[in-house]
Amino acid sequence: MQNRLRLPCCLAQRAVRVAEPELVEGEDYVMEGPYLVFTAAYLLKRGYCCENGCRNCPWRDETSVMDDNKS
Repeated sequence: MQNRLRLPCCLAQRAVRVAEPELVEGEDYVMEGPYLVFTAAYLLKRGYCCENGCRNCPWRDETSVMDDNKS
């Protein structure tokens, strides 16, 4: 049996979290009322589609075509 140090959940998550670059308003996102909306440039920089139907998703057409082919 290994002796493992168990961290409280909040500390374990904090230890794993990697510093992310700061977002720039107007370049990475825009505010629409109380909502933060990512720009297509940011989503491309992020590098993947989260499949949540983001308004500016650069992969929207590709994703919908792939979904159509699954059926």
